[in-house]
Amino acid sequence: MYKEYAIDPKLLTSFDRIRALLGTCGWHKGKMVCEYPKKWKRKVYDTCQITGDREKKILEEFLSTRKLLRRKNTFSYDEEKEWIESAKAEHCRREFSAIVSDISDPSYKIIDGRYLTEENEEWAPPSCLAPRTASDFAATISLLAQNSSRIIFIDPHFQPNVHRFTEPFMAMLEIALQDEYKRTNTDITFELHVSKKAGTETHIENNLPDKISNGEKIHVFQWKEHDSNDCNYTRLHNRYFLTDIGGLMFGIGLDIERGRNTVSYYDDINILSKEQHKEHLKKYHKESSSFTLLADFEIMGTRSI
Repeated sequence: MYKEYAIDPKLLTSFDRIRALLGTCGWHKGKMVCEYPKKWKRKVYDTCQITGDREKKILEEFLSTRKLLRRKNTFSYDEEKEWIESAKAEHCRREFSAIVSDISDPSYKIIDGRYLTEENEEWAPPSCLAPRTASDFAATISLLAQNSSRIIFIDPHFQPNVHRFTEPFMAMLEIALQDEYKRTNTDITFELHVSKKAGTETHIENNLPDKISNGEKIHVFQWKEHDSNDCNYTRLHNRYFLTDIGGLMFGIGLDIERGRNTVSYYDDINILSKEQHKEHLKKYHKESSSFTLLADFEIMGTRSI
């Protein structure tokens, strides 16, 4: 779902160009810039013609980790060649959503960034109508998950002994553990937030370990709604995939369809804004939640891969 771009440093010659391109990127906007090569930021600083202190400060914000990501094991960069040639080779190894430069070449998904706006399909904010399958859900969260250090599943309808819930849960856990990008923190933590529908603590402990990779630990939080007469009443209903850097809301649910009609076989998955992300992290924290915490325990995985 998230888009990953390679941007030619020589394109970023002015503050206006940098703002037009990098200003529309970030985890809460669904578009990220790959630091290719490793010294990409240094190349941008060397290329751009910025002298004012205020503009330099804004440039530093644009080049923050909230907009950039770094792949591991990239195609080796040759300083003797044009950036675009190495970017094309890396694209053949693992595709970018697009390569942004000062030329256009559809065969390599190269788009001309000099006249780019979000009206252009290749540069438009992402939207997602995903099939409700475990593999499609995993693909949707993969870029976000592989750059995150805190992974949070929120599903008040989750049942640890029902296949349509556990299959996508396992697939998303597995994709999150893949080591394709450099995370800011290599210690990854997992949380699962459920309601009374998941059963008792003993029921969860008996059914969940074999769904989690051996040695991986997941922290389970079980919540219930406050009394509906409470003026601050909030329903425990929506399903989210949150991390320390961003989040998604699943319109129908985190479970997959089995033998249903095609109308409900697809789900709208939406990227949370910065404000929504912050609010939901707060809502599912035991010190600030609007729900009542019933149980709080950890489970160690036993599944062999």
